[in-house]
Amino acid sequence: ELDRLCRERVVEDFLELHTKHKELLLFLNIDGSVMTDEIVGSGNIINLVNNLNLKPENIVLEIVESKVNNVQALNKFVEIYRNYGFLIALDDVGSGHSNLDRITIAQPDIIKIDRVIVKDMHIDYYKQEVFKSLVSLAKTLGALVVAEGIETEEEAMKAIELGADMLQGYYFAS
Repeated sequence: ELDRLCRERVVEDFLELHTKHKELLLFLNIDGSVMTDEIVGSGNIINLVNNLNLKPENIVLEIVESKVNNVQALNKFVEIYRNYGFLIALDDVGSGHSNLDRITIAQPDIIKIDRVIVKDMHIDYYKQEVFKSLVSLAKTLGALVVAEGIETEEEAMKAIELGADMLQGYYFAS
């Protein structure tokens, strides 16, 4: 219930921004650990978006792939919401117990490369090579790449140089 309430508040707040800037996307976190067959088919997200007269095309459903326990529910969730027109992003790719098989299941529109790889990437050859490999994979699959956790100008510049399409992090907060 708390997860739904948070989602409702965020989408309602986005509505005001969206009326002024139709091109904006809202990245909406979906907790993969609670993804079950019962939850997946509930229709809560599409009903929320429809009730506020938003277009699903302006909402990116961001799934932390390493937290998904039920792969069949993930597959069903992605299929249902992609058919509604939502964009799908895999979050934290490259961190923790990240499973590349989730990319084949979710077929994401956006792959968010985790801060674990991005941090100090400008001085770490191995991180650069992993980042480049993930970018190459994403581009081959037709997905955009977000570099997460950018905290310095050097990290931002290296991520752009290596092919990131979007950047996210505290560096841009001020």
